[in-house]
Amino acid sequence: MRKKTWLLGCALTILLCGCGNSEQTSAAQKPQVTEAAETETAAPTPTEEQETGGEVTGKILNFTGSILSLQVEGEDNSVEFEIGDGKLKCQNGILAGEEVVVSYEGERKEGDITKAKVLEVSDAPGREELEETVIAGQIQAVTNNTLTIATEENVSITFVTTGARYELKQGLTLGNWVDVSYKGEMIGSNVRNLKVLSVTDSNDLEETEELSSEDVQEMNATLLSVQNDILTVQEKEGEQYQFSASHAQISLRYGVLEESEVILTYCGEASADASSSELKSVVDEDPKVVNEETGGFSVTGTVMVCGSNVLTVMSNDGAQITCAIEEAQIDLDREPALGDYVKIVVKPNKKSNVYQVLKIASAFSQE
Repeated sequence: MRKKTWLLGCALTILLCGCGNSEQTSAAQKPQVTEAAETETAAPTPTEEQETGGEVTGKILNFTGSILSLQVEGEDNSVEFEIGDGKLKCQNGILAGEEVVVSYEGERKEGDITKAKVLEVSDAPGREELEETVIAGQIQAVTNNTLTIATEENVSITFVTTGARYELKQGLTLGNWVDVSYKGEMIGSNVRNLKVLSVTDSNDLEETEELSSEDVQEMNATLLSVQNDILTVQEKEGEQYQFSASHAQISLRYGVLEESEVILTYCGEASADASSSELKSVVDEDPKVVNEETGGFSVTGTVMVCGSNVLTVMSNDGAQITCAIEEAQIDLDREPALGDYVKIVVKPNKKSNVYQVLKIASAFSQE
């Protein structure tokens, strides 16, 4: 009897313990399931870095032809945009110191905007016009698109002079003093993001004596190249000549540009030897021929940056020239690409350092 009673007590004890453990396990599991569900359904908090698209206003620090660096108010680091297929719609081009608005789509993070796609770069509303700066120096070298001077401090500066007015009474003699007028901020040794407006004599000079008509000859020609004071021109019939412009009066509204039409007056005999004649003057052939509407000069060089709207060419004389090409006639068997050697026909522009291209052709196909 005692044995049966003891066995019945053990059975009841085991049954009660089993029920208690089951209830505790169930209670412990319930909050774990609830917490997991809350974690899975929680939405992430939006941040500024996740915004897509917008505009940013900043001051231009540098432009390489592909990368535009801005200083944005309130941001410590400069912001860099890759222009890509974006459009440049600034009145004065891309000048260091100008305030611009960059419209973009995609992600933009401070100091890292590689995911942002530029749509357009335009002038900032209410921006102040940059002041004109003049610097004096002695001529060290001259080409179609560049001028190198040495300042009073003996600092050598090479300017891109494409489209700049040349007004010189004392010619292109090396060592002559000239004033270079430009817009944009010269940041350190970087002068690429400037617009040279004019190159003129530093000193007021007396007018030279006019020669009698018997002594002077005149030639209408196409200016091919300039190397310091030597001009190479081609007459209408195709004959090429060289003249020294070391003492000639020069009046060219858009500079000494490749394939611009000019009138030369000279004494002596025109030939391939510049020493056989004395050049007296070089002027634009006709205001109606070279103007901002019809174009009138060319740049030959290698494509360094190429997008669907913007092209940067390294000219044969080392100038990096950025152009808008969305309206250009393309005389190639395909779209222009990096490394192509091309000749572009460009509209002259007195204000902007970004030029409108009228035509793009292979430089190898030119006669």
